[in-house]
Amino acid sequence: MSDFASGGCLISEMQTKTDAQLLREYAGTGSEAAFGELVSRHADLVYSAALRQVIEPDFARDVAQSVFADLARKAKSLSGDIVLAGWLYRSTRFAALTFLRNERRRQNRERQAMQLLDPPGESSPDWERIRPVLDEAMANLGGADRDALVLRFFKNEDLRTVGTALGTSEDAAQKRVTRALEKIRAFLLRRGVTLSSAALATALTGSAVQAAPVALAGTISAAVIAGAATAAAGSTVNLLNLMSITKLKAGLLGAAVVIGAGTPLVVQQQSLSHLRAENRDLRERSQQLDSLREGNQQLAGLRADSDELERLRRDVAELHRLRGEVAQLRREKEDQARLQTENTLLKEHLKALSARELQTQAALINSPVKASEVAQVAQYNQYNSVVNNLRIIEGAKDQWALENKKGVGDTVTETDLLPYLKDNTMPGKVVGETYVLEVIGKAAYATTPVTLGAIGAGGTITAQ
Repeated sequence: MSDFASGGCLISEMQTKTDAQLLREYAGTGSEAAFGELVSRHADLVYSAALRQVIEPDFARDVAQSVFADLARKAKSLSGDIVLAGWLYRSTRFAALTFLRNERRRQNRERQAMQLLDPPGESSPDWERIRPVLDEAMANLGGADRDALVLRFFKNEDLRTVGTALGTSEDAAQKRVTRALEKIRAFLLRRGVTLSSAALATALTGSAVQAAPVALAGTISAAVIAGAATAAAGSTVNLLNLMSITKLKAGLLGAAVVIGAGTPLVVQQQSLSHLRAENRDLRERSQQLDSLREGNQQLAGLRADSDELERLRRDVAELHRLRGEVAQLRREKEDQARLQTENTLLKEHLKALSARELQTQAALINSPVKASEVAQVAQYNQYNSVVNNLRIIEGAKDQWALENKKGVGDTVTETDLLPYLKDNTMPGKVVGETYVLEVIGKAAYATTPVTLGAIGAGGTITAQ
């Protein structure tokens, strides 16, 4: 059995090779499978280019056969870095012009003989104006510009692939395609066809390439391979005669080629069956992948919902924590206000008990013991006032640390504490004492310049 008729494994292997690799393999070994893969890849391009120029599908089939026959003859002489799609497009142009010159007088008769082929689909108004002059406009382009348009719009390749085929970057390929498209638009304008570049690109993308008739690729491959074998035996004229037979009907062409080449029709049918089976398998796998994608999307949605729920839970916990801190701050603020009120009352009381009044009271009592007791009471009251001031300072420190997220060891200043004190002022001094705030976590203290009860002058007083 030939390479072209081998199983799906060989077909899959051929599909992974580049055009250059397949061309070298055919030129070196005469591999039918390699040549058949080249025909399958580019049959739509060649057929569509021929159809635009010769109008009739049958004529387009003949031109396509002659182009691929020319490729088979010249395979060994073609450069390894050639853009095969561009070469086939140029060859189709030359073959179509030759065919039209030779077959114009028989065009009406052959059109009637080929009614079994499907007529082309409806085209847009823009395409109907472009179609008659498109290939002439393409022929006026330079080789690189033409190759770029063929790859981009006729073969539907992306710009990166176009750049790789032309040996340039993706940006350079985009610029070349844009320039070539503008040249085509200018040529059409000279022919009375006015289109924007966007409309031209849309028309080329949607209508430049039509599907070739079913089994055309297999028929061409069989005909060309048979012709190549005949040419190797010195019968090039027989190949051309064999190709001319196709002008009656597509079915008669296939039968004549298969019989003349000695290749059983069953081989081609088996290959088509293999391809259909692979297509069905690929469709089933595609449906399975679609189902998996939907499942993945649902899982992603559930994961997103779970993450959102967890985030909301953290937000609620944080809200509760902040509410607790606010409640604690309110209680501390109330305690601070109460202490400040008590401090004010004590100060007023001390003012009432001025030193003069105490001396007067001691004199009235007229007893040294009574006078000392009054002095001790005064010192005790002053001591309590200092302690009360220290408690107010400690409350302000705690409140400042809580609201500003400070910890043990952080330094605090009087300026920091003012917003947390009554009237934004530090507690008033009782006997000219000096207050030391200390860091967070360490109690503030005061040094007194006079004796206050058990605390002698220069002694230290802390909040108890």
